Amino acid sequence: MPKENRSRDQLLSELDRLRQRLAALENAPDTRSDPVYWSSLELFESPVWVQNLQKRRSSRPRKNGAIKVQLPDKHLRTVFDAAPVGIAIATDTSCRVIRHNPAAARFLRINPGDNFSFSSPTPPPVQVLHRGRALRPDELPIQRAAWYGEEVTEQEIEFVWEDGVKKTALWNAGPLFSEDGEIIGAIGAFEDITQRKQAEEARRESEERYRALAERLRDVDLPQSEERFYKVFNSNPTATIITRLRDDVILNVNDNFSNLFGYHRDELVGRTPYEMRLWESPEKRRSLVDFLLINSQVDNLEIRLRKKNGGTIIGLGSFSTIELNDERCMIAAVIDITERKRIEKEIARLDQLNLVGEMAASIGHEIRNPMTTIRGFLQMVSEREDSERYREYYQLMIEELDRANAIITEYLSMARDKAVDLKPGCLNSTIMNLYPLLKADAQYGDKQVKLALGHLPPFRFDQKEIRQLIMNLVRNGLEAMPSGGTLTIGTWVEDGIVTLYIEDQGGGLDPAVIEKLGTPFVTTKDNGTGLGLAVCYSIARRHDAEIKVDTSPRGTTFSVCFKAEAD
Repeated sequence: MPKENRSRDQLLSELDRLRQRLAALENAPDTRSDPVYWSSLELFESPVWVQNLQKRRSSRPRKNGAIKVQLPDKHLRTVFDAAPVGIAIATDTSCRVIRHNPAAARFLRINPGDNFSFSSPTPPPVQVLHRGRALRPDELPIQRAAWYGEEVTEQEIEFVWEDGVKKTALWNAGPLFSEDGEIIGAIGAFEDITQRKQAEEARRESEERYRALAERLRDVDLPQSEERFYKVFNSNPTATIITRLRDDVILNVNDNFSNLFGYHRDELVGRTPYEMRLWESPEKRRSLVDFLLINSQVDNLEIRLRKKNGGTIIGLGSFSTIELNDERCMIAAVIDITERKRIEKEIARLDQLNLVGEMAASIGHEIRNPMTTIRGFLQMVSEREDSERYREYYQLMIEELDRANAIITEYLSMARDKAVDLKPGCLNSTIMNLYPLLKADAQYGDKQVKLALGHLPPFRFDQKEIRQLIMNLVRNGLEAMPSGGTLTIGTWVEDGIVTLYIEDQGGGLDPAVIEKLGTPFVTTKDNGTGLGLAVCYSIARRHDAEIKVDTSPRGTTFSVCFKAEAD
């Protein structure tokens, strides 16, 4: 075979291998399609999700009573280490040694790789409880799965350490089988629900106070016992309002309600919630009133309400009917959970970013090395005279390799442990250096970029990362605008907070998209990767900055707020 044909065949073969590895990167980890075989020696080196194992066991027939499991490749260990849920594996049926992934180790307050088993000769000094009762080792999920072959689903377990720390987890577990159908160990996965349990307890205490107030108000004759009524009513720590059911007129609100919504009591009394536009969805309130006329009690209803200044809060409301002056009324107590919902959303988004970033940092270089080799060979072969007629194809392959490399670079930009070089600098100077390039991009699409830079103090930031953040936000804004539009890049400082904003004149963002901004792979572009904004959020997080979004049919503004601490 001629030498040039061998080189071409080698290139095509390596290109095919690269395509397969890229496909594996996009889809990994995915163990749903193939059966899995576990040997006792490979058990800990190649973990698998217990949920997939349980689905596989319930949906696939066993051969000779066994489940066969075939692992993908070594990258599954990376997913095991980066998984946001806790995973535990017993490597034999004695359960004397149980290994945990980093998420489980953080929950259990141990080092990754340390043994943590209540069946070991020296069990950990931790109490394990279920509904207040101490559990024996044979009642724990891993042991139940390994010793009795049980599939444990959503077993709630509380861990109590000697220093008073308490944590709660929701466990699933299942046994692992050899090829002969014998149990050789167990695997479990659990979710940390400590914050959820604490929130439920706080809500339960608030409900008890509310019910006590409601019971006391049932027997109150408002005109004759006004002083006593106000003491009880205003002592409620939650925002509380009383309305008359027959015409929905507001009879009274306590001080906490006035403070939360920004209204004075006199502005509300005698009016209706519909007149004051208190409810974001009036239909939901009408449905609630109709339900109360029959059932008299509704607890823990999540609602959206409006403040006097137009802002929206998310509230958790409890509603009850009472008799006041021979009138049937509704008393409502509302807890503001807006910040809690925002934090929950942010934690979920950061978990996704961390997982993608850690995977990228672990396996990104393994993809780029063969890509560099292939690109070099393609470029070399394309320059040969006898390759003239194929030069267009070679160029197309090189462009696609460059695009794949750009995507991997964006992956690596989200790595959680990426180092940042924070140095004192002027944000306005960085913007001015980028302005010629941004202006050229805009003019190419018959658009304009203008600057509105205020006087800024110097503060510490990474020049390269902030340049990338500005480029990503500006290009997103330009792509969102029609021809003839103007994009504004501005800065200002207030109360020690430096704000960079990019304002476009596009059609605004859909509310469903706003909820997912910063989440990897969420995009409104036909050819987008969904990583540009995720990279911006990662850069902001590494700078301890916050990204805010304001959108309307007239356009969208992205604001990045930095803390300008003195150097």
